[in-house]
Amino acid sequence: MTDNLIENASPEIESGLVTGDAAAVTVGDNLFDSLGLGDVDADPNAIPDGRYDAVVASADMVHIKSKNSAAIVFNYQVEGDYAPARIAQFQNLGNNVVLDDNGKIKSFTPTMSQQNKQFLKKAFVDLGVPESTVSTTPTMDLLAMVVGRKCTIGVKKNGAYRNVSYVEYRAPEVATDLTGNDTPGAVQQTPRVVGTDEPPF
Repeated sequence: MTDNLIENASPEIESGLVTGDAAAVTVGDNLFDSLGLGDVDADPNAIPDGRYDAVVASADMVHIKSKNSAAIVFNYQVEGDYAPARIAQFQNLGNNVVLDDNGKIKSFTPTMSQQNKQFLKKAFVDLGVPESTVSTTPTMDLLAMVVGRKCTIGVKKNGAYRNVSYVEYRAPEVATDLTGNDTPGAVQQTPRVVGTDEPPF
């Protein structure tokens, strides 16, 4: 069986040795220890507390089956050393979800407090959406609007979960001169919308 595995292995594996940029590792009883699996978290999205540049990978309204509840979920994909780790930010909307024939959310009973409504609105504003348009833009258009936006996020572990503690929008750089006019080669002035802590869930 071992011979068959080696025969069908990728070209990088030869004579029991894994070759490549890293130092060769002998295939033996403790292969996975040799590969360093003991030094990493079992969760591929695990990242330490801190600030990270990220991009909004997705923004969706989802049905949480275990609670029969509805939520807006922002998925941030981290850039840099921990790429492509992802971390989700949930904004609960309500419960008693009714689905349509296609399994999409048709209706639900809102359960949001005044503060949670403010946090939901703030989640979009923190991603650079003008406050005046958050409640006037169709839901799916609003969610699509923030996908792909670059930001800096704060990550903080709370028990078994890692939460997004704040979001800071990284607006596209626009070259402007001191008068505010667009000028090629002028100093880059990048406005940012700074977020604060989100509510506990």
